[in-house]
Amino acid sequence: MQPPLARPHPRRWALGSGAAGVGLTALALLVTSTAPSDATHPQDEVASVVSAHVPNAKKTSGAGVDTIRITQANLKSGERADRFQSDVSTVLSGHPDFITYNEVPFRQDTVLAPPPGYAMWRTSGQYQGETPVAWRADEWVAIAHGTQRLSNRKGRLKWQHVDWGIRYANWVTLRSLDGRTVSVISAHLAPVISITEGLQPREVRHLGNLVDTLAAAGPVLVGGDFNMPYDGSSYLRSLFDTFQMVPSYDALGAHFATGDHHGATIDYLFLRQDPLAPVLTFTSQHATELYSDHDAVTADLTWNTAAPGSAYRVVPGIVVSHPNGTHRDRRVVLRTMIQAIDHAPEGAAVHLTTTKLTTPAMVRALNRAFQRGVHVQLIIRARTLSPAAKHFRHLLGHRKHASSFAIGCRSHCRAMVKRRHLAATELLVSAVATTPAVWIHSDRGLTVKANRHLTTAVVTARQGAYDRAFRRFFRLADRPI
Repeated sequence: MQPPLARPHPRRWALGSGAAGVGLTALALLVTSTAPSDATHPQDEVASVVSAHVPNAKKTSGAGVDTIRITQANLKSGERADRFQSDVSTVLSGHPDFITYNEVPFRQDTVLAPPPGYAMWRTSGQYQGETPVAWRADEWVAIAHGTQRLSNRKGRLKWQHVDWGIRYANWVTLRSLDGRTVSVISAHLAPVISITEGLQPREVRHLGNLVDTLAAAGPVLVGGDFNMPYDGSSYLRSLFDTFQMVPSYDALGAHFATGDHHGATIDYLFLRQDPLAPVLTFTSQHATELYSDHDAVTADLTWNTAAPGSAYRVVPGIVVSHPNGTHRDRRVVLRTMIQAIDHAPEGAAVHLTTTKLTTPAMVRALNRAFQRGVHVQLIIRARTLSPAAKHFRHLLGHRKHASSFAIGCRSHCRAMVKRRHLAATELLVSAVATTPAVWIHSDRGLTVKANRHLTTAVVTARQGAYDRAFRRFFRLADRPI
């Protein structure tokens, strides 16, 4: 048994630090006849997370994000480092838009939400930092965040190292690149033992009041270990109904065991929205086995309405990414290119030549385009192909006379690049929404490091300029038009 740690979590990276404190627990889950665990909080682990492909990886349809995925993951405080890292990798491999974590107050932010793909919010502290929210940084931008106390009952049994009656929820309001707004809350309710008797209804009321407040901005998603069986007498259905919090189990008419707790269903994903004008619909859910005593619970939801930004319009001009600005400022060039690709309709063509392709967000945008029937043609000018470039060679093929292909830059291509001083990246999209012939060229390759430097791009929507760049692209490919 490890002694409890006294020091607070030393660092935060996503949106800044909150108040320091002592605090929240490793919580074991208590259902009837399930004994509480004696978990303690481990020190920060230095780790790298490798995402793996899974069959149920997130799907999108059409331009922008039409399906969103949320995963609730209680990762068991005190789990040894290798198993904890494996659990994080499993959670990330599903590419969820949002993740609500539990029992991770002293785990490293950069492991739970590895940049640049993910960002995360929580207030620091043993109690406050136990329930962070993570999100995909390439598709969502935080516009508000906070931490809400749910209960503050002190006291512990002889075998406990923390006060199980002190609970906090972290929340963040996010806006998608196409203009949709969603709030996400991560919560972990107290288990029912002698010193926490009567706390759960109070915690749900405080949580519900927070949900009420956030619902003014749009739909609210809540994930967490609620320590009450879905089909048991302790399930607070009337309270959840009062706050219009609908669990995925109700919406989909099915539930399943969510961990090693005698088959109980105690991890939840709730949705609060206007019942008279619902904008989101639960479409599927599943549990994923972890080393933790809880399974990860994932749900997919589909938007019922068009995005506010669906009437996308190309704005010609100069775009500059500032390395010392906000997350959004650093990615404005990349975002401009991704939006152009995301708004290319079926049957359009995307031609891209770049010195290097390693940015995950661009890889996903090109994958989406190809899947919806856009012709994708790539010329990678690096002498050594990155894993992303190899992926596209396999996906698109390397026959340069095909409608889609991914090829390297041969000697005549390199000579032409050098002779004409071509831009590091040139993107041609035959149609972007209602705008034909869009040409974007940038002074840096499509790498993660590009966001750390001043990057400039020029956006053009003139047929003549597009045609000249189009002919040059095919000369680089050594292919007749």
